[in-house]
Amino acid sequence: MVIIYKNNKLRKCCNSLQNAKRKYGDRCGEKLFQRLDEIKDSDNLSIFKKVHPRLHQLKGKQSDLWSADLKQPFRLIFKIADDPVPKLKDGGIDLEKVSAVKIWNVEDTHG
Repeated sequence: MVIIYKNNKLRKCCNSLQNAKRKYGDRCGEKLFQRLDEIKDSDNLSIFKKVHPRLHQLKGKQSDLWSADLKQPFRLIFKIADDPVPKLKDGGIDLEKVSAVKIWNVEDTHG
């Protein structure tokens, strides 16, 4: 999949293991790089979900965001970047047709 970033600051952090470790700690920085590699290596979001089964769509006001575990309590937060977002007939998202994500944040979504 194609990865884009919400802003330059986040892109710089996600493209340097040293910067990621400095900002989020050693283990979380390593997990962040692992997740990004898994996304890049996946042809679509359905494949990434098979590799990372705890991937899920957030609810409520943040329903356009998705969450993937990093090192507790941190999560990699992203949006589907395909425009328009591929939909199934029932209105759900067609994960097999999602080919691009926009990294939105690394955060503790429960805090």
